[in-house]
Amino acid sequence: MRLISETRGADDARNLVEYCNFSKGTCWSDLRRKHGFKEPHDIKVWCLGNEIDGPWQICSKTADEYGRLAYETAKVMKWVDPTIELVACGSSGRNMPTFPAWEETVLDHAYEHVDYISLHTYYGNRNNDTQNFLAKSLDMDNFIKTVISVCDRVKVKKQSKKTLNLSFDEWNVWYIRRRVSKKLSHGLLLRR
Repeated sequence: MRLISETRGADDARNLVEYCNFSKGTCWSDLRRKHGFKEPHDIKVWCLGNEIDGPWQICSKTADEYGRLAYETAKVMKWVDPTIELVACGSSGRNMPTFPAWEETVLDHAYEHVDYISLHTYYGNRNNDTQNFLAKSLDMDNFIKTVISVCDRVKVKKQSKKTLNLSFDEWNVWYIRRRVSKKLSHGLLLRR
């Protein structure tokens, strides 16, 4: 579940975890029960926003602003349910001018309170160049290695025993060219 987003914060996040995961006897868990859900939803993995460094986002943030918010939000969410896992936003993509400094700054703030950092990438084959398209796997491999290196650097800086995980939570490949309409073997018609 994506949280924080561009306009929400720590208090809304805490309330939502209580609503979804707390059994009963609190304001938000009792509201869930009133809404017809007696048992908790028991959501275990939460994303602390999505592509917060993107200039297309309303209220986008700097890495310092987001890192501090992610840190405070993670603390209160885990106070409500210490069993949840949290995903901090990585840069919106490796071609962003913020990459990879964004990841390092965010993790400088939130490393000990989050469990994952997100990676996003999309690959296409607009020129119908199969060799180039298949070679994109090397780019993805380098992307992953770079983020792992940043995580390891922060781990050493913080002298942490914790190893951060990666969440490749937004990725895709598009094999079909967008330029030309093409009838596929299963009968769908794609238009650009």
